[in-house]
Amino acid sequence: MPSEWPLITLVSDAFPPLPDEDEIVNPGLFGKRLADMLASELVKREYVVENVFPEDWGWCLELKNDRYRLYVGCGNFDEKNSENRFRVFTIPEKPLIWRWFRKIDTRPVIQPLRSALKDILESHPEIRDVGELTT
Repeated sequence: MPSEWPLITLVSDAFPPLPDEDEIVNPGLFGKRLADMLASELVKREYVVENVFPEDWGWCLELKNDRYRLYVGCGNFDEKNSENRFRVFTIPEKPLIWRWFRKIDTRPVIQPLRSALKDILESHPEIRDVGELTT
């Protein structure tokens, strides 16, 4: 789960695991319901969600971005007694080569995306304790 940005954390009982979800991801890990909700809400904010797929740590949303690959990851915390604690994070995939010998600055894309994610989470009636955790 690589990320240079702090994790957005939340607590909610609204996203229980789907039946057999831990067979798709890994035992004890889930977040498909949260991923689907985020995808739906991001589309309302004019983001294009190209794909939602499982990873070994949870779920990943691939967002359309012409300059580099851009993902939002989410899933529950892999700890005992934490079925209602989740994390959401952004993953701007760095290109293999620099463009025109310059690094691509991801902040102009990531900062508004993170603001949208926090707004979605903070305005959801069944989500509480939205915060940030530096990894």
